[in-house]
Amino acid sequence: MDALLDGIELQTGDTPRFAVIWMHGLGADGSDFVPVVPHLGLDDAPSIRFVFPNAPQIPVSCNGGYVMPAWYDIISLAPNAREVDAAGVRRSREAIRRLIERENQRGVPCERIFLAGFSQGGAIAYATKEGHTAKIAARLSLALRAAGIEVDPIDVSTAAPDFNLDSYDATLVCAPIHQEEYPPHMIGFARRHAEWLSAHPSAFVSVSLSALGEDDEDVEGLAQCVSEFAIATGWKPARVEHVAGALVFSQYPFFMRQVMKIIARQHGLPTTGDTDFTDYTRLEAFARDFATSIEARA
Repeated sequence: MDALLDGIELQTGDTPRFAVIWMHGLGADGSDFVPVVPHLGLDDAPSIRFVFPNAPQIPVSCNGGYVMPAWYDIISLAPNAREVDAAGVRRSREAIRRLIERENQRGVPCERIFLAGFSQGGAIAYATKEGHTAKIAARLSLALRAAGIEVDPIDVSTAAPDFNLDSYDATLVCAPIHQEEYPPHMIGFARRHAEWLSAHPSAFVSVSLSALGEDDEDVEGLAQCVSEFAIATGWKPARVEHVAGALVFSQYPFFMRQVMKIIARQHGLPTTGDTDFTDYTRLEAFARDFATSIEARA
């Protein structure tokens, strides 16, 4: 795993239950917002760990190539042709996700981790916002580690083209269903590694709101999605765990929010606020069972 970003950490008390990862703007550093913390009125709040990472030093094109702390390169600021380095955004996003995983390892779950940022830092906070599938993957990672399994979480959407599974003993694949299909990058990953996945301990965690349903239509719909995934990839998972997702209206863009409200209404679900429907007790039991199956094959 790549090295963690350096920076400044401070805690408001012992054994933090919450964490805030706060990203500075272009040309600043992790110390920028440290003085703000004493003014947040947290004396009676649960213990919080604040993490203020330093952005890497890189040349910034719009500033004449001058090397400065930046989360990504800004190539052009032209009003109708603003351009940034998308690969740099992805690298910084992954660097922040590694900090999130460290907080998970320290005992702070994703639902208690908050991202904040100013200017470029705000853009990275937005780009890094953890989807519900990432939250589920983080919880699975914690449960597997607790069972004695070494875990290496990989975001296949940003994995290197030459990435392979040869150094691993088992794989747990997590993917959400959107509009009755899995993400193209996950289909491509499973297709490229179908032979390996079929020959080693592996399982598929499918995330969707339909997993809440108990009627025949929901069950058949989920089975159809998995069947089409198997046909498209050449990998037929030996075990599939369907996990209920979440409604996060606070994160949806306007039009998506309206569509999700219609879907929620049709299923008798809340149409405002954020609601997590995942059964984490069942999810962790699945992880323990998967860990046992890996050890049995060792």
